[in-house]
Amino acid sequence: MTQTPLSAIQVQWLKSLGVEMLWGKPLVPTQVNIDNVEKAISLPTGVSIGGTTQENAETAHQASVSTSTSSPAVEHEGIALIKRSSPEGKTKSGRLVREEQSPFKKIIHDIQGKQHAYHRQLRENQSANGLAVPVSHAQTWDALANDISRYYQEWGWITQGSEVLMGQQGDKPCSLMIIDEMPSTEDFIAGELFSGSSGQLLENMLKPLGLGKSSVAMTSLLKVPLSGEVLSSHYTQNLPFLRMQIQWLQPRCIWLLGSRIAQPFLSDVSLQMDVLRSKTWFYPLNETQQVPVIVSHHPSLVLLNTELKADIWEDLQKVDKILKGVDG
Repeated sequence: MTQTPLSAIQVQWLKSLGVEMLWGKPLVPTQVNIDNVEKAISLPTGVSIGGTTQENAETAHQASVSTSTSSPAVEHEGIALIKRSSPEGKTKSGRLVREEQSPFKKIIHDIQGKQHAYHRQLRENQSANGLAVPVSHAQTWDALANDISRYYQEWGWITQGSEVLMGQQGDKPCSLMIIDEMPSTEDFIAGELFSGSSGQLLENMLKPLGLGKSSVAMTSLLKVPLSGEVLSSHYTQNLPFLRMQIQWLQPRCIWLLGSRIAQPFLSDVSLQMDVLRSKTWFYPLNETQQVPVIVSHHPSLVLLNTELKADIWEDLQKVDKILKGVDG
């Protein structure tokens, strides 16, 4: 493979990114008229064409490509650029320049992807290291709410004196426990999970089961609406609280609404909704008892896409069979 000619600016830029070899060959600049390039890009006073910052390098690179296509004095060796004035050049010259740039775009894309992954992992680690491992010895629903509120204050999620939204315990014994990812802002203001139009839809979904919103247990993994990016560590820190609620209620069936609760609850973030809905999962209450778990679309999503109602009906039939003790 013939090595793509590089300008001194491109070589300087790639080296500033830590790239020393390209396709197994050392980075060697071609001869470029630097005076013409500097003049073409009109650098601010005091800024060198060979500056090592990525912003300056990118500006210089773009200017060198632009100059090379319009001025014979800065034409790269090894690439015969067709003049734009010719009929053929109206289509080919731009393509040749894009082909010249494409390897560098791929390098930039790969580097940016790695940087994004690194910073995300860094945020995950910082978040996990900054949060205390939650331990609660609460024996009641309200006592657990107080413990969660204390932890949330320590983590900076809520201010002192603020409350969390625990949901409701429903009728006892607990037949159905519905779990969401976290309350919406509307829910938090109303002091009730699944408020508003999504709550009305959930009420209609429960009617075929002979249940109402007030009779079932409802809670969420996160007890307050979090703004910004929700990290996996946020879910991990709250799972012990949710497990305590499940142990107290001993539900006959758990109904997870939305992939954002199903993935951390089932400890697999790679599972997509079609896979999540395709089977009945099981949550171990103890060594001998397991609770069936059904996953469905969130009501708020069904409101936006009414075609999902058919999926909801299938899932409701699964829940109904579990509650009635029907196999299969």
